[in-house]
Amino acid sequence: FFWNDHQIIQPKLLTIGLNKFCPICLDKNGYWKKNWLLTPLLICPDHQVNLISNCPECLNPLQTNRRSLFECSNCNFDIRKSQIELSNPDKINTNSWFIEKLNSAEENFVEIFFDIWIALIEYFSNLEITANYSYILKLCYEYFYNEERFTSIFMKEIENNLDYAHPQIQILPFSRNKSRFRNIVNKFKSNFSNYKNKSSQPSKINFNKND
Repeated sequence: FFWNDHQIIQPKLLTIGLNKFCPICLDKNGYWKKNWLLTPLLICPDHQVNLISNCPECLNPLQTNRRSLFECSNCNFDIRKSQIELSNPDKINTNSWFIEKLNSAEENFVEIFFDIWIALIEYFSNLEITANYSYILKLCYEYFYNEERFTSIFMKEIENNLDYAHPQIQILPFSRNKSRFRNIVNKFKSNFSNYKNKSSQPSKINFNKND
């Protein structure tokens, strides 16, 4: 998708729907903002409140073809009246960074961000762990600014999930993109080179020929 005049963004970074919103913006401006379609974005940069997903009254997804932009088609709740939740400083920092970088026309940012975001999403999905997008965005931030710290944090993540899969299997989403993640994959492999235990609650993961 052409995000703006100088930026193309991969479809997997977007949620093409009218589900996620800032009630303050919606009440003030009366239209759905393009930024709300970004899957990694979790706060409103203008008001620093958490974006709301789905109808806060009945918790059902908001239908794209609903009769009114402001009304839940299931319970008729006016979503402009949704309760506002202030975000925390850490979340504000990572979300603001993401939007800034996205709009900066910095060469290769979207491409690199996409690779690390998808690898992390796949990592948690493989282990059947519900992905926490706020945590994943924080890891992406660390990857860009402090790869050593990112590697250290993720080492602990791998250790915490040894019950579900062997380290070599856990790092498959990174191993599949060796050109991007060669350095950290080598560090992961080196750190767990002598690990030979079986997982007590193994996950079901599909392998391809290269794996």
